[in-house]
Amino acid sequence: MKTSIIATFVMSATTALAAGETVNFDDMKTGAAPSGWTATETGKGSGKWSVEKDESAPSKPNVLKQSGQATFPVCLKNDTNPKDGFVEVKFKPISGKEDQAGGVIWRAKDSNNYYIARANALENNVVLYKTVNGKRSPLDIVGRKGGYGVKETVAPGQWHTLRVEFAGNKFSLLFDGKKLFDVEDTCSTILPTLANNLKVVKGARIPSPLETRIQWRTLKMNMPKWIHLVLILLLAGVLNSCRSASSNTVVVYVSEDQVFSEPILKDFERETGITVKSVFDTEESKSTGVMNRLIAERDNPQADVYWANEPVRADLLKQRGVSTPYISHSAEGIADQFKDPDHYWTGFSARARLLLVNTKSTIKPAGVMAYNDPSAKGRAAIANPLFGTTTDYVAALFTMWGDERGRTFMNEMKNNGVKITTSNGESADFVAAGQVDFSLVDSDDAVNRKKQGKPVEIVYPDQDPNGLGVLILPNAVALIKGAPHPKDGKRLIDYLLSKSTERKLAFADCAQIPLHAGIDTPPEVRRIEEIKAMRVGYADLARKMEAIQPFLKEWAGQ
Repeated sequence: MKTSIIATFVMSATTALAAGETVNFDDMKTGAAPSGWTATETGKGSGKWSVEKDESAPSKPNVLKQSGQATFPVCLKNDTNPKDGFVEVKFKPISGKEDQAGGVIWRAKDSNNYYIARANALENNVVLYKTVNGKRSPLDIVGRKGGYGVKETVAPGQWHTLRVEFAGNKFSLLFDGKKLFDVEDTCSTILPTLANNLKVVKGARIPSPLETRIQWRTLKMNMPKWIHLVLILLLAGVLNSCRSASSNTVVVYVSEDQVFSEPILKDFERETGITVKSVFDTEESKSTGVMNRLIAERDNPQADVYWANEPVRADLLKQRGVSTPYISHSAEGIADQFKDPDHYWTGFSARARLLLVNTKSTIKPAGVMAYNDPSAKGRAAIANPLFGTTTDYVAALFTMWGDERGRTFMNEMKNNGVKITTSNGESADFVAAGQVDFSLVDSDDAVNRKKQGKPVEIVYPDQDPNGLGVLILPNAVALIKGAPHPKDGKRLIDYLLSKSTERKLAFADCAQIPLHAGIDTPPEVRRIEEIKAMRVGYADLARKMEAIQPFLKEWAGQ
């Protein structure tokens, strides 16, 4: 999806304002970069800027269009620099998979050091940051410690006005004519203002080319040279202004696959300047390695955050007294069924347990009972139930059916010649290669085999009115009790629960289901409201998972 934002930018200063004079792109040559501007980037990539005609602009006829890709493409307006005053932008978010945001930057030293405020239509929030050495972090709102800006409806497809008034180290932010909050940067001096150019910045961290259109107008000012005012169109994050990036640290233990979780953590590190120290589960230990380590470290915690690949083990940590409650503002909009009622963990970005079926198979399973059908004898596979999400699924069956029926089902499945694999990925490969006809796998394994063009089809099991439904397994994040870095741990939790993170995980190879409403998903990823889910509590699964371990060990021959 392309991302377009159209905006009108107005700036002024509180001192020595001369007669008004409009500066815009209307007299500039279309199809080329604007004269008197310098195009550059913050971060990697290359922006591509050109003046174009656009009859939808509030001030016709020309706009500035950006169609390149970079971390933050910037277009610099030369020779302006008020120290105190205000900056104001009118912008219209059009589309985008990661962000749809407009904003301003002021008092920039260069393209890596500045203050920035932006409003995001995808996240419905307004945030003021400070950027140092190319990294940024949100500044605390006066009267509130911590957090991430404020929630505010930023409707896409509509024009909005964002204004920042600044004097000394005090800033006031207004959105659509309403004052939202004040910020006072008390921990450092104001950024130097001896730099040049007005910057128009767009963060383009999505895979497709981006188009950004800006129409802006300024008033001529009698002031020192070199102002840096920046229009932000797509954004990522900011560095804390008081300390170097290395002084902020968060330690996270991760059960989610490293190939999917590590890019998210690196984005957080790059966008906030907080150093992330990660400990990942191995493929052999599945989801149990770091969980057991957290339990062992309970009286001397080393981690701040636990990122579980499902909520059952996060609930086990609650039961063992390892985690502590935390209510994140980013969890707003996530259904209560995916949250611990006491706020010890919160779910996000779910997987589903699906049946993957070889297209050449004569067996057409509609539910889990297909495993025990005589026609499936020796023709089905399942990952070792002692590990990972297969344990969760078996625990769900025992919870819904009762122990006796659960044991009967498992024993009949074993007697029917089911092949036990080492992982869901191996099960999916067996199906794709025709070594078995079907297997229960996680939705990411199923979607990836489809994307690879393998001869497979995906079945959402037990969807009939009387069926069991699909087991939905969201990621879960928990704050560790006695965490050595609780403040930065909470910031990481806020980041993981954000709509932006869920969007990334939906379009990544893990193909996870967002739990926030209104987030775009690729065609292969069903929305949560389209799925009949198992009605089972994750706390119940956690207790049942422990209770059936002796049976599962015997069943698996261990």
